[in-house]
Amino acid sequence: MNLATIVSSTLLARIQEATAATSGESSTTPPNAPTATWVDTLMQFAPMIAIFAIFYFVLIRPERAQRKKREEMLTKMVKGDKVMTTGGMFGTIAALSDKEVTLEIADGVRVKFVRQSIQEVRNEQ
Repeated sequence: MNLATIVSSTLLARIQEATAATSGESSTTPPNAPTATWVDTLMQFAPMIAIFAIFYFVLIRPERAQRKKREEMLTKMVKGDKVMTTGGMFGTIAALSDKEVTLEIADGVRVKFVRQSIQEVRNEQ
């Protein structure tokens, strides 16, 4: 049984009961008619719950971990770190502010970037 069948049969039974109660008749629902239980309803939603769980463990959770790692890298940058921007430019951090990074890309050549444009810190350990 699908959810639409369960809902429509339940609504039909309630309408018939209400009609019978107002007219003084007994319910027309046979005594052995199958009724929807909470287990049936839960089984209808089980595939959607399983799909959400798969999406969570395959897409959402790894993306959150990657975002957290990137935010940590951006907050731990210090003057003198060698970095690469999202555009592929390499440089050394000459100055830092809350939202901007000044990179020295050649002797005496400094360029300002938004802090979020730093792709990775490439210090050689």
